[in-house]
Amino acid sequence: MRAAERRRPAGAHGGILSGAPAARRSRACGRGPGRTGAGRFNRKPGKRHVIELSAVFWFAIIGFGIIGLMRGWVREIQVTAAAILAMFIIEQISPWVWQVLVERTPPEMLAADPLGTLRRLVMFKAAILLIVVFFGYQGPVLIDTAARHRTKANRPRETIQEGLLGLLVGLLNGYLIIGALWWYAHVSQYPFPWIVSPLNFPDSPSAQLIAWLPLRFLASPWLEILVVVFFLIVIVVII
Repeated sequence: MRAAERRRPAGAHGGILSGAPAARRSRACGRGPGRTGAGRFNRKPGKRHVIELSAVFWFAIIGFGIIGLMRGWVREIQVTAAAILAMFIIEQISPWVWQVLVERTPPEMLAADPLGTLRRLVMFKAAILLIVVFFGYQGPVLIDTAARHRTKANRPRETIQEGLLGLLVGLLNGYLIIGALWWYAHVSQYPFPWIVSPLNFPDSPSAQLIAWLPLRFLASPWLEILVVVFFLIVIVVII
């Protein structure tokens, strides 16, 4: 019965990310059994709050777009190049990392946690991507330093036009970064307990969005070509 209660809310709402049961949080906060922490009423005590991965995906992309609007396209293009480079690095070293993880995982640990190795692989890929992207966001210091040696007419100008271009490049960065993180979890069968596979709900927006994730299109040799193209763009911008 308890297992059925857990499955029912996810199927009813098409939710993908699940949280703690509302009734448990209500008891911990000293409220009645029917009131949630947000002040709303939950009529089913066993109901879980869930959110679609697609909703997280689009909200994150909008956030990256706002950041790009404030920073301008000149600074954002370095982040794009960093994200492409990180995907290329991960693509090259993932088979070797997977082999090492499998060889060094004790059989008893594998029996106790079958998805543990996949979970560590996803965390490794996410760490590489986020670290390289972080340095991409710090990289505009190079552009500012190079801009001091230019004439005033050639320096990057914080105009409305540049801000709009920054918005577009920021949206692209969000699509690449969040889409890559989602893809790494997808190909590893969503090994985290707080993520329900969208493939369990084929009609959900999240399941339909998987076909449009960036790494589905950026297979070899397109990823290698993009690495060269974007770094040529960065060199032109800096020089």
